Amino acid sequence: MFGPNHWQIIFREEKQFLLLFAIVLGLPTPMKAKRMPPKEVAAVEKDGVRYSAPPSRMGYIEARDIQTGALLWDARLYKVWVIPFLEKDVQDVYINSLTVVGDTLHVTNEKGKSFRVDIPSRKVRTGTPPAPLRETEAIRRAEEFIRHNHSLEPKAYGVVERKTPPEGWTVVFRYKQDYLNRIPGHPNPKQAYENRGRAVTMDPVGAHLQLEHQDFRLTFDGLKKIIY
Repeated sequence: MFGPNHWQIIFREEKQFLLLFAIVLGLPTPMKAKRMPPKEVAAVEKDGVRYSAPPSRMGYIEARDIQTGALLWDARLYKVWVIPFLEKDVQDVYINSLTVVGDTLHVTNEKGKSFRVDIPSRKVRTGTPPAPLRETEAIRRAEEFIRHNHSLEPKAYGVVERKTPPEGWTVVFRYKQDYLNRIPGHPNPKQAYENRGRAVTMDPVGAHLQLEHQDFRLTFDGLKKIIY
């Protein structure tokens, strides 16, 4: 039969093995100082919703109604596996950065891992976010997007880089002259051709493209005309 001292020996040896294992892997151990409190991460707001990373829910983000504070949805980005017999607080990994660009939340944690959350679908993706598009890339992507549209000219007329929310690109196309001429009862097709068009919008990385329903003024002050 095993006596009390025997079990104490087994427990001590198991703990020593786990400590050695943690040191080899570079994991935190009780011999190291306890961690500092997690960095406070500012919440971000968009379209009446506040997005936050509460320290009490490590690895989660929450979406709450700004007016009522009601939880609309949440998403777990990662899980921290805690090794027994080691100090738990030094194993914690908190979110330390949260931003919103277009319809995407960009998140990083203390280990340097990056996550992207698509707000409409709530899908979580890992890895470094794609770099913002250059102007020429945004124009090319918009022209490809409307290539089957029969009412707009295939080449973009102008472009606007939106630097305030919602950030991204607006690429403007003229209507085709013959399309305007075929519209029954149109009061002034020539004037419409010179002053009105349609815009393709996208976020800074070229995602969430859509053709806006309302006309876009070709005389808009911030519109940069494209020279081919």
